[in-house]
Amino acid sequence: MIELINLARSWGNFTLSNINLNVTKGEFFGLFGHNGAGKTLLMETIAGIWIPQEGQVWINGKELTNMPPEERNIGFVYQEPLLFPHLSVKENICYGLRARRFTKEHREQRFAELVELLKLNQISWRKNVDCLSGGEKQKVALARALAGSPEVILLDEPAYSLDEQSCQIFYSLLKDLNQRKKITIILISHDYVELKGLVCRIGIMQSGRIIRIDEVVSI
Repeated sequence: MIELINLARSWGNFTLSNINLNVTKGEFFGLFGHNGAGKTLLMETIAGIWIPQEGQVWINGKELTNMPPEERNIGFVYQEPLLFPHLSVKENICYGLRARRFTKEHREQRFAELVELLKLNQISWRKNVDCLSGGEKQKVALARALAGSPEVILLDEPAYSLDEQSCQIFYSLLKDLNQRKKITIILISHDYVELKGLVCRIGIMQSGRIIRIDEVVSI
């Protein structure tokens, strides 16, 4: 599904080097490392925000190495929700669909599907996102990332600033999403124990390299 071959990318004085990784279709994969290990740079390179200086990115049998982000069919959720504060919940979720010229009927249908899938019915879709709690904002960010039915979802410490209850709710949604919809997920976290309770395998990053991959015995 996701194959990285000898990937290398520099950013300032930091370098990703010799990254080789295979993530199978429908897998929930974790990426662990301390601050500065290169996790975010690697995810952004997979997403196409950065083009690798060496190596290849393949997804679902297709090489995407030089393809722009909007053509990769990848959803991305950052540590901060990065929503449009002047827009409503619904407008944020459907923003990408409108930009891709989906019909109004299709947008309405997809919005209704996401409300059910992510249990968003307790959030007023007319509200501006500035009125939401941190956990609600991340739910909306996840819904926006899923709106275009991506093959892959990348999440960069999405629960970092959430309280414990909101964190548990968010991660429960991710597990349910992976199990029900078989969406391939890569989740970054600096908490190894947290990842062990969620994912199938964990890649350990250090100084711009994946130094090993741990199998999770039980989830």
